[in-house]
Amino acid sequence: MNETIVKTDQGNLIGKEEYYILLLGTSLMLMWIAVFRIFPTEANILKPLLENHLVTFFVYNKVHNQTVNDTIGVIEIILQDCYYLVRNLHH
Repeated sequence: MNETIVKTDQGNLIGKEEYYILLLGTSLMLMWIAVFRIFPTEANILKPLLENHLVTFFVYNKVHNQTVNDTIGVIEIILQDCYYLVRNLHH
């Protein structure tokens, strides 16, 4: 067989097709989590956590709950896309 082998960070060898299937699955899962932030139910669930966080406690005094979660969701999607683009440049 003439299969292309990819070495993972842990040193394991997997086929290139398996690598891209794992990458796609992880990407879709993280995208799904980030997209759910735009729904009010998710925003209300996360509000107490973000209000009591050391970095984000002041944000709720300035903007609405949904705006905070929309912004975090967009940032998550952008960071995820950047991570996978940079990671794929090395393979």
